[in-house]
Amino acid sequence: MVTWTKKSSQPLALYLPANTTFFYNWTDTSAYENLEINKISVINSQEPTAKIAELKNMLQNGFLNVREVIWFKLENSEDDNFLLRLDKAEQTAKWLADNRPEYNYLLVDDSVVLVSSDAWLPNNYSDQAKMDLATNNLGMGVNIFWSKNEAPSFLADLTKWLKIETGLPNIYANIYQQPDGQVNMHIWQPKLRQIINASSTVEWPNQANFPLNADLVFGFGDHATEEWQNIVSQNIIQPLLTDLPYYRLSATKMEEQVLKNNFIFLSGDKWLMASAEDWQSRIKDWVPNLKLKEARNRLPDGTVYTEFVSDDGLELESLKYQQYDYWHLGQFYGAQIGPYYYLSNNESLIQATFVTKYNIQSYLGLCQIAGDYKIIDLVQVNSAKIKNEVIKKALLDQDINNLTVLSYENNLQIGFKACLR
Repeated sequence: MVTWTKKSSQPLALYLPANTTFFYNWTDTSAYENLEINKISVINSQEPTAKIAELKNMLQNGFLNVREVIWFKLENSEDDNFLLRLDKAEQTAKWLADNRPEYNYLLVDDSVVLVSSDAWLPNNYSDQAKMDLATNNLGMGVNIFWSKNEAPSFLADLTKWLKIETGLPNIYANIYQQPDGQVNMHIWQPKLRQIINASSTVEWPNQANFPLNADLVFGFGDHATEEWQNIVSQNIIQPLLTDLPYYRLSATKMEEQVLKNNFIFLSGDKWLMASAEDWQSRIKDWVPNLKLKEARNRLPDGTVYTEFVSDDGLELESLKYQQYDYWHLGQFYGAQIGPYYYLSNNESLIQATFVTKYNIQSYLGLCQIAGDYKIIDLVQVNSAKIKNEVIKKALLDQDINNLTVLSYENNLQIGFKACLR
């Protein structure tokens, strides 16, 4: 009679010591053999790839038995440590001890081996409290955890771009490739318990209507960084919204009226913007050749002065489509649909918005976030339709034909997700 030992099914990350400040988890063999992390330029995969090469060289033929790998570091230490889930774990640990004495080993479970360049950790492992993960990492692709205060060098650029701030230093990431080739990257931080809201369901902007067949959908919440605003304004707003009189708006006006709480739909030369605020209160800043009139006012000290203000005689034209009301002013058309306000340079686009069954979330496809969440910022683009040749070439050169990036928030975490195909 042969008795097989029961293999551990516990997530490998739960074997990590509590003072872990960084780990990089390849959840299966395809994660280090096939996953195109280089497609995501914000993460440099050179160092993680070198660690896999180091393990292959260390284990030789034994690497064929490896099913999962975690590379990790501990607080106040630069030593590399590994957890391996593998077949024939006991046999492999014995072979390593006999043939690779420059490392230190410990069989921590029936199918899990600890490998460390530091003798202290294997000798004291059983006495160490284990890591309490704030969230369940996905059991696919690559999982990464790091402290933004001790970010590994290959994650420095990504950490610099992350402007999420929840009072906690810890950052989580998951990167995996779908069967159709789409690469998904999800990065998030957990919130402190005292700032978790009772409900995270927020209509704006998730339920704002948008017609189908957009070339580009993008938008922003009210916290976009200056770097992000400059990139969007110079490389997207100005080249793509050719009919938008952005030249009439100061940088402050652009920030307040276009780059905050506004989501934009583009199809050819037609555009549609959705906002939580009424466009009518802002539209007179936008109309070319708007007439001005003099207004005489008096300061508190009695001084009389003259200023030029928009001619309030300019009136909106009221229009109707089926049972829906909308308005027209200059080259702009606007409407209120439910709690949202829309502005477009095309009348048919406004009319199509009344009857569409699709909202902003419909454009996320397989890039949705599980559970309730509020979209903060969004870019969803067909690379071939981008008019800015520099951006188009940069995406197509990386074989990125479709790109979706969104930042979001719910009652547990804040983060962003990118999907590239």
